[in-house]
Amino acid sequence: MIDFATSATELTNKLPTPARFNLIFGTSRGDYLIGSSQADVMFGFGGSDTMYGGGGSDRLFGGQGIDILNGEVGNDLLYGGSGNDVLDGGAGNDRLFGESGDDVLWGSRGDDVLDGGVGRDIANYSELTQAITLEAIGKITKSGQGNDQLKSIEVIIGAQNQRNKIDASMVTLSGTYLDVDLGIDSVNVKGIPGLGGQAFVVQNFREVVGSYGDDRIQGNNSANQFNGFAGKDTLIGGSGNDTLIANEGETLTGGAGADQFKFIAASVVDSGAGGVQSRAIEANIVRDFEVGRDRLVFENSLGAVGSVYAIDGGRTRNYIPFRDLTAGALPTNQFVVLGSSRAPDNAKFIYDGSSGDLFYQGLENLPRSAQSVKIATLQGAPRISASDFLIV
Repeated sequence: MIDFATSATELTNKLPTPARFNLIFGTSRGDYLIGSSQADVMFGFGGSDTMYGGGGSDRLFGGQGIDILNGEVGNDLLYGGSGNDVLDGGAGNDRLFGESGDDVLWGSRGDDVLDGGVGRDIANYSELTQAITLEAIGKITKSGQGNDQLKSIEVIIGAQNQRNKIDASMVTLSGTYLDVDLGIDSVNVKGIPGLGGQAFVVQNFREVVGSYGDDRIQGNNSANQFNGFAGKDTLIGGSGNDTLIANEGETLTGGAGADQFKFIAASVVDSGAGGVQSRAIEANIVRDFEVGRDRLVFENSLGAVGSVYAIDGGRTRNYIPFRDLTAGALPTNQFVVLGSSRAPDNAKFIYDGSSGDLFYQGLENLPRSAQSVKIATLQGAPRISASDFLIV
């Protein structure tokens, strides 16, 4: 905020250099100010002002009152001042400063900085036509329309009717984890060294990728897609048709709807100088699989990027995905229930109908004792069949 009490030095620091610009002054009342095609510097002063920068790289200062600032074309600087202001940089690489008050900062095209300042401030991307991704480090990527940096923002609104995503996979701080509940528009990043936690309100988000910690992610009534990434995560779908991606040691609850429980890798081995070694992975827990409605989905792709299974001895990671599976429905001869009349030797999936344990077998170049691995436990031991599987 700038007024006539501002020192000459502070005022000069906020003006363009070199000083070739048009000065436009408002009054103590509500003004409607329109800039030119050149660089303009506009001061609203008192009252509730509406300002349009026009072309050029403009500087707009709302001052006191509830102001609406539009940078339009160019690389603009917008300062809301006091009051609950609305700032929209428009096209270009803009910097928006809400300053004091509960402000709304609109996300638009370009590489922008949105700094809410004091108060409960909103970064609003609802009018974008493409999805955004919120990274837990305060960065917004806009599907080719630019990257924004958020500061002092309490509420983030994603693009309307788009599959907006929260992605915490870049957070590598030890002990940091997510607690997300899209049903109540809540994101908490917890365990931040020196800070403890940081909370946000989010709207219009459907997808979440977790952190390296043990995350808890819960959905809403949309078709959510959750990937816990690393750690032992708890993934809970909402009332929509959700996709829960299992890594290792996850607890998965689909909720209402026709849900998919997706498994992306079978095991890892260490083939270092000490010979081939393997360990049993920690199986995932599926809490509410509904036969005939939900699906167990397995990804048949070499090198299952995104799996986080560790290796004994800390040597090079080798990912063994679900191999020799044909995309589509699982053939009936590749699934067998223990205790049935059909032998399990040629089956890829073996199911213990009493415990709910699901095994995958046929891992190559391993001792026979290590060729079968438990990948999941289906609580309640539902009576599944090959028709409950899908290979992608």
